[in-house]
Order: sequence, then structure tokens, then C-alpha cells
Amino acid sequence: ASLKGDVKTTVAFVDRALASDPASLDAWLMKGDLERATGKADGALAAYQRALDLNPRGLAANLNLASMYMRDGKLDLARNSVDAIMQAAPNSAIGYYLRGLLEFRSNNFAAANEAVQHALKAAPNYLPATALAGAVAYSAGANDQAEQRLSEAFAKSPGSIYIRKLYAAALLNSRKPKRAVEVLEPALNAAPNDPALLALFAEAKFNTNEIAIARKYFELAAKQN
Repeated sequence: ASLKGDVKTTVAFVDRALASDPASLDAWLMKGDLERATGKADGALAAYQRALDLNPRGLAANLNLASMYMRDGKLDLARNSVDAIMQAAPNSAIGYYLRGLLEFRSNNFAAANEAVQHALKAAPNYLPATALAGAVAYSAGANDQAEQRLSEAFAKSPGSIYIRKLYAAALLNSRKPKRAVEVLEPALNAAPNDPALLALFAEAKFNTNEIAIARKYFELAAKQN
């Protein structure tokens, strides 16, 4: 209740600021952040667009719009935002990463790989780019590269279920089911209803000839679907 009250107070403050100064860039950005944080996607998009109208090259508005458009599968709109980010910050890791992610979502794996390599050159320890490099390599069938990059990402973020699943899939492609079991097993308690996780674990167990356990997890995965 206290948190909800804090949010309402902040929203009221921002609304008052915009009423007195509709051209306040910071207020529109804050409005977008608040709308997004409270699950009001349409309001967030509208607020970020107002911020963009005030500053078309603004990084904050374009970054938020790019991520929201990609989440919604609106890749043409996302491309406009990514282009603006690249113009405003042409050598930034985040810009290259978003370019890579956009091309990956568009199934342009060569362009995605080129962009993500630039991101890693700009920031070698940037986790999202490392994970994306692994995902791109996996989707392109480059198993050795995928396993290497995803191993690096997993070491940096062992708590990420997404990275665990992707790393395990690469291990299975490389015919390393025992290692895949080791990677997946700790995540089963954290995400017991994740059908992709359950199916991957079942496949790993099947490939270690633990057929009864594999059948159990295939059935659990099917129930979730």
C-alpha cells in the first residue's frame, strides 16, 4: 500500500509539472518511466513519443521506444528508434547491441553477428551482447561459437533462466548432455512450470539414457503447453 501511495504521489507530481510546463523533456521521460513501470504500455509509448517530439535525437526516449517496439514485434518502428540511437551515439555498445537484436529478431543472422561483434569490441564485458552473440551463433548453426559465448554469459549471470536454457541447448547440439543436465537441474526449482526448461531437461536426460526421468519431464512439459 505504501509503494502504491508513493507511485501515486510521484505521478501527481509529474502531472503537475507537465501542466505548468508541457515542454519539459525530463517530465515526459519520467512520465513514460512511471507508465511503463505500472504496466501502462500505451501511456508509456505516448509519453516517450512526446519526449521524442521535443528532442528527436534523445537517447533515453529512443532506447525505451526501441525496446518496447521490439518486445511487441513492431520491428519497423523499432528500426527507426535504433537508427536514431546509432546517429546520436554511433560507437556505443548499447546501440550496436540493439542493432544486433533487431537484426536477430528479423532473422538476419549475418547482420546481427556483425553488429554484436561491434558491441563486444566497444564493451567486451557487456553481458547482453555476450548472450546475444551466443544466441546468434546458435541460430546460425555455429555450435562451437555458441557454446563459447553462452558459457561466458552463463558464468557472468548464472541466475538467468534464459541464459541457462540457451546454453543447455547449445550443449545438447554439441552432444554434451551430462553438462546440459548440470546446467539445467538447479533451475528446475526456480522455474518448475517453464515448458521449454522442462523439455530441455527431458531431452538431456534422454540423451544420458535415463529414459524414465526423460519421460516424466516430457510429460510435465506437455502439461504446461
